[in-house]
Amino acid sequence: MEVAKLSKSALEILDSPNFLSDEIIGFYFTYLTSITDSDDVLFIDPPVSDLLANVDDVDVVKASVEPLEFGTKNLIFFAVNDSEHWSLLVYDRKLNAFLHHDSRGSSNHMQARKLFETLKDCVVPSANGKEYIKPKKKNRSKKASVTSCKSAAPPSFEECTTPQQTNGYDCGLFVLAIARAICEWHCSKKKSNANYWFKEKQVNPSIIEGSMRSDLLKLATANGIKDLN
Repeated sequence: MEVAKLSKSALEILDSPNFLSDEIIGFYFTYLTSITDSDDVLFIDPPVSDLLANVDDVDVVKASVEPLEFGTKNLIFFAVNDSEHWSLLVYDRKLNAFLHHDSRGSSNHMQARKLFETLKDCVVPSANGKEYIKPKKKNRSKKASVTSCKSAAPPSFEECTTPQQTNGYDCGLFVLAIARAICEWHCSKKKSNANYWFKEKQVNPSIIEGSMRSDLLKLATANGIKDLN
C-alpha cells in the first residue's frame, strides 16, 4: 500500500489546536488500514461518508457502495461530520448494528442517523440462500471460510457510551483514538465480549487532548509532505 501523506496545510492544522480536516481523518484511516492484519475491516474515506449521508439519489448510493463490497466486511468505519463536529459510526456485522461514538454527547446523532438510514440496506448480505464469504486474514494462504447467512434482518442503530472531550476542537482526535482502539480489539484474540471494544485507558481524554495531536504530527511528518504539483 502506498504511504499516505498530508499536505502542508494539513500539517499546519495539526501543529495548533484546530478542528481536524477530512484530509487528516482520511490519512489516519489509511494508516490504520495499513497496520490492521485483516481484510474484513474497512475504513470509508470521509468525503464518501459525507456524500452518503447527504445524498437522496439511490443510484448514486449504489454506485458509491458497490465497489466497497460492504457484504464482505465485518467492521466498517465511517467518520460523521455536521460541518462543526466529528463523531464515529461503526458497523459491526457480528451484532448487525451501527454503533455511534460521539465525544460531545449526542451532537451528531441526527447526522449519524442520516448515514445509517442510507446504509442500513447496503450492509446485510442477501438471505435468498446465497452464502456469505468470510474474508481471510492478510498474508495467509488458507482459503476463505464460508458461512451461511442466518437472516437478512435490518441492522439496528445504537448510541454508545463514549469518553467526552473537554474542549471544542479535539473531536476528530477522539474519532481516531476510538477507531484505533476498536481495531486493536478486533485484531486481538480477546474478542469474547463484542460490547467491550476498548478500555477507558485506551481512550483517555487527558492523553488524547494532551499528546495525540503531536503524535499524529510526528507520524505525518515522517511520511513526508504531499506533492500537490
